[in-house]
Amino acid sequence: MNNRRGKRESTEAFTQTAHIISYLLATIVFIVCSLTGRNNDFLAGTILMRSLVPAAALLILIDIYFYCRSHRTASLPGWNLLKYAALFAVNTMALLYCQDGHLWLFSAIYLLPVALACITLGRRWGFAFAGAATTIVILLARVRSMDANQAMGMLQGPFIFGFIFFLLAWLLGSIIEAEKNTAERLRQERDLIARIMDTSPAGSMVLDSHGKIVYANARTEQILGLKQDMLQEMFNGEPEGDISFPPREVFQNVVSRGEPAYNCPGTVSRAGEGSTYLSVSGAPIFGSSGHLEQVVLTVDDITRQKMMTEEMLKADKLESLTLLAGGIAHDFNNFLAVILGNISLIKLRPLDEKTAKHIEYMEKTILQARDLTRKLFIFSRGGAPVRKVVHLQKLLLDTVGFALSGSEILYQIEVDEALWPVEVDETQIVQVFNNILINAVQAMPGGGKIVLTAANIANGDTGRIGKTPLKEGNYVCVSIADQGIGIPPDKISKIFDPLFSTKPQGSGLGLATAFMVIQNHGGVIDVESEPGVGTTFYVYLPAAAAAAPVPAEESEELFYSNCRVLVMEDGELLRKACGEMLQHLGCQVSFARDGAEAVRLYREAAENGEKFDVVIMDLTIPGGSGGLETIARLQLLDPAVKAIVSSGYSNAPVITDYKEYGFSGFISKPYRLKELSAALKSVLA
Repeated sequence: MNNRRGKRESTEAFTQTAHIISYLLATIVFIVCSLTGRNNDFLAGTILMRSLVPAAALLILIDIYFYCRSHRTASLPGWNLLKYAALFAVNTMALLYCQDGHLWLFSAIYLLPVALACITLGRRWGFAFAGAATTIVILLARVRSMDANQAMGMLQGPFIFGFIFFLLAWLLGSIIEAEKNTAERLRQERDLIARIMDTSPAGSMVLDSHGKIVYANARTEQILGLKQDMLQEMFNGEPEGDISFPPREVFQNVVSRGEPAYNCPGTVSRAGEGSTYLSVSGAPIFGSSGHLEQVVLTVDDITRQKMMTEEMLKADKLESLTLLAGGIAHDFNNFLAVILGNISLIKLRPLDEKTAKHIEYMEKTILQARDLTRKLFIFSRGGAPVRKVVHLQKLLLDTVGFALSGSEILYQIEVDEALWPVEVDETQIVQVFNNILINAVQAMPGGGKIVLTAANIANGDTGRIGKTPLKEGNYVCVSIADQGIGIPPDKISKIFDPLFSTKPQGSGLGLATAFMVIQNHGGVIDVESEPGVGTTFYVYLPAAAAAAPVPAEESEELFYSNCRVLVMEDGELLRKACGEMLQHLGCQVSFARDGAEAVRLYREAAENGEKFDVVIMDLTIPGGSGGLETIARLQLLDPAVKAIVSSGYSNAPVITDYKEYGFSGFISKPYRLKELSAALKSVLA
C-alpha cells in the first residue's frame, strides 16, 4: 500500500512540474521564433513579443493557482481542456509566424499539449490533440505550390511528427490509464478497509512510531470513552499519577520490542459507568527500509465476557453452597426432630408451672428454627419445580420479613382481603419477590420505606399500571414500591436483560431470573421508575381457577393404636425419639437403618404372619436406599403396603404429590407427637 501511495504522489508531482515546464518552454519558443523567424518584420515580432509572451506567462500563473487549489482534492477536466487548447493555439500562431520551411523542429512544441492531455485527460484526448497537431503541421507544409517530389519531401517531416504524436499519446495514455486503474483499485481497497474498520465491533487505531494517531474508528472512542483529541493526549506521554492506559502500554511494548502483542488485558475507568475491561492487541508495520513506521492497535471490550466468566464461577460456588445448605438443613432438621419429639414426650408428664413455661418456650423456639430450615431448603432448591394453588398473603408476609430482616428499611403491606389464589411454584415465586426486595434495599443505602400491595385485577380492568399488555383473564397484581435512587430512562428498557446491572458490583441475574420465572408462570413483570423518586415493580400472576385448599385444623386429641409400625431412619437419636412417641401412642415399633434392612424386615414379618400395618420412612438416606427406592421394592412384595414418607423438603414433588409415588401419607420434619398422631390417623382410621 505504501508503494502504491508513493507512485500516486510521484505522478501528481510530475504532472504539476510538467504544467509549469510546458509554459516556460512555450514562452522560450515564442522568444526564439520572434528573434529568428522573420527578422525583417520588426512590427510583427514586436506584436508577438508583447502579446503572446505575456499571455503565456499569465496562463502559467492561472494554471498554477487552479492546480494548487485542486491538488489532491478535485480534478478540473474542463479547465485542462481549455488550457491545452489555448496552448495549442498559441503554438500554432507562433509556428505560423515563423514558418518559412526551415523551422520544422519547432513543430515539436506540440508534444507538450499532447503529452499533458494524455497525462491529465486520458488517452482519448491525447489522440485528439495528436490528430489536430498532425493536421496543422501538414497544413503548414504548403505543398499546394510544389510538384509531387517536392511535396513528398516536405510531408516527410509532418508524417514523422504525426507518428511521434500518436505514439506519444498511446504510450503516455496507456501508462496513465494503468496508473489510474491502480489508483482506483487502491481507493476501493482503502474505502473497503475504512468501512471494515468503521463497522468493526472492535476498536481500531493506527499510530505512527512517535505515538501520533493516524486513524481511530468510532468504536475506539466508544469503548474507551474518549474523543480523539483526549485519546491523543493519552499517547503523548505518561499521565500524572497512577493512571493505567492499556493501549499506550501495548503501543510502547510493540515499539520497544518490534514484535506483535496479543490479547493484553487491562481496565479503564469511565465516569459514572465503573470500569471497562479491555483486551488490547498491537502489531508493527515496517517500511521498505526495515524501520518501524506505524503500529496497529485493536481494542476489545471484554467486560461482558469477564462478567459471564465471573458469574459462571459464582454459579459454581452457589451450586456448592446450595448443596451445602441442603445438607446442613437436612441434618439440622433431624436434630430438631429429636429435640421436638422429646419435648412432646416431656410435655406429657406432670410438670410444675415454671418448668412447663420453659418447655413451652423451648418448643416455640424449635418451631421457629424449623421455619428457618424450611427457608434453607427453599434456597437449596430441593426438588423439581412444583406448582400448587396457594394464597399469597402468608407467602408475602414471610418473604418480606425474611428479606428485610436486619435492615433499617421500613415496610408497609396492603393485601386485598379477598385476594384470589394463584397456582405457582412457591420456591420460585419466593425467589422472585426476594430478588425484587433485595434490589429495593440496595437502592436505598440511607434507609427508606417499601410499600407492598396485592390486589385483584379483573378481566378487562383498565386500571392496571404498566406498559406490557395482559392476556384476557383474571390476575393477582403484586406491586413493590421503594423510595430509592431510581433507574435512568435510558437503562430501564434493559433492566431485565441478563448480566445487566445498574450497580457496579451487581451480577445482573436477579431481575433476569425474576422475568423468566414470571414469564414461565404465564404472568407479566413490569417496572416504572423516576430518578430521585423511586422504583415500582409490578408482578401479575394469573388467578387460579380452583380455590386453594383450606388447611386442616390441628386437633389436640391424639390417635392411639396398637398397630405394628416399621420406622426407616438413618439417625439413631431420631429413631429413638420417633419410637418413643409411637410407643406412647400404643404402637409396636421396629427399626431399620436403610431401605435394604426395611425390605428385609418387612418380608420376614409378612412370612411370619406379623405384617406391618404402617411403614414410616425417611425420603433421604445418605449412603443407602431412600424412601422412593424402598417404596417401589415394598410394593413388589405387598401392593397394599401403607407407607408414610418423612422429609424436611416440604415443597418437594414427592411430598406435595405423595400418592403419585405410592405413599399413603406424609409428615414434614421436624414433627411433634400430635403431628405424628395425625399422620397415623390419616392412614389407618
